[in-house]
Amino acid sequence: MRALALLLMASPTYAADFRLLSSWTPDYIGVPKIVERYVRKVEEAAAGELRFVIVDPQAIPALDQFDLTAIGIFDMLFTHGRFHFDASAMGIALDTVEADPATARESGVWAAVDAHYQARGLKLLAMPVSRGGYHVLLREPISATCDLAGRRVRSTPNHAALLTALGAERVDLEVAAVDRALDDATLDGFVWPALNAPDPAWLDATRYFTRPTFGTFTHLLLMNLATWNTLSPESQALLLSQGVVLEVRIWKRSLDYAADAEARLNQHGVQATALCGDTVAQTPKQWADGVWETAIARSGEEVRHLRDLARAAGITP
Repeated sequence: MRALALLLMASPTYAADFRLLSSWTPDYIGVPKIVERYVRKVEEAAAGELRFVIVDPQAIPALDQFDLTAIGIFDMLFTHGRFHFDASAMGIALDTVEADPATARESGVWAAVDAHYQARGLKLLAMPVSRGGYHVLLREPISATCDLAGRRVRSTPNHAALLTALGAERVDLEVAAVDRALDDATLDGFVWPALNAPDPAWLDATRYFTRPTFGTFTHLLLMNLATWNTLSPESQALLLSQGVVLEVRIWKRSLDYAADAEARLNQHGVQATALCGDTVAQTPKQWADGVWETAIARSGEEVRHLRDLARAAGITP
C-alpha cells in the first residue's frame, strides 16, 4: 500500500509527447472509457508535462501495430492479445484469468505479463479487465441438444477448442467478409466481446446471443521499452499509478458496460438464448483449457508459468 501511495503522489519532472496507437476505432467503447480516460487523467496529473496523440487503426492496421510499437515507430499501444497472436499468445491467455487488480499483482500474474512484454520491447502500463467476457451471436437459438452442432461460427483461434466442444465449425474470416457471409447464410454466427455491441449490419442476420458469457476480455496498454527507459522515475510512477486507477475503474464498471451493450442488442431485436444441461457447467473449463493449450503451443514456457500462477491463485478455471 505504501508503494501504491507513493506512485499516486508522484509527478513528472520534464515534458514528453507520446504517439499512442489504438487497435480500435473511436466507436469501440474501450476508446472513450479506457484509453481516452487514461490519457486525460495522466495529462491532468502531469499539468501539461506529458501529452498524447491517439492514432486509430485507420492509419496503422491493428495487426501491424505491435511490431511498430516494439521497434519505436510509435510510443504506446492500446490493444488486445488477438491483434498480435503471431508474435505473442500471452494476451489471449489473459482472457482466461478473472482477477481484480490487487489479486493480479499479488498472484504474480501482472509481473509475469510485464516481464513477457518487456522481453519483446514493450513495457506494460495497465491491463484493464472487462468481466463481460465473450458470447456468440447466432442466426438461430441454441437447440434442444444444448450445443452448436452443425453451426459455422466465425472466431479467432483462441475460441477454436470451445466451439469444437460445442459441436460448431470455426470459420476464419476477415472482418470485411463477415457481412456477406452472414447475408448469404454461409455463416451461422460469430464470437464477440460482450463489452461492445457489434456492427448493426451484422445484427440483421443474427438474432440471438448466448448466455452465460465466458472468460474475460483483457485490454493491454503498452509502451515502447526504450521510450519508457528515457523517462524520469517520477514520470514512470505517474504512468503506472494512473494504470492502477484505470484497472480498478474498469474492473468495477465493466459489467455495467456489458449490460448497456446487451440493452442495445435487445433494442435491435436480438435476444438471449441460453446454454443448458451439462453444457453450462462444462463451458468455463472447456474454454479456459482450450485457450491455455492454444497459447502455450504458441508462446511456450512463459504462458505455462502464467497458467501455473493463475491456477495457484484460483483465478482461472
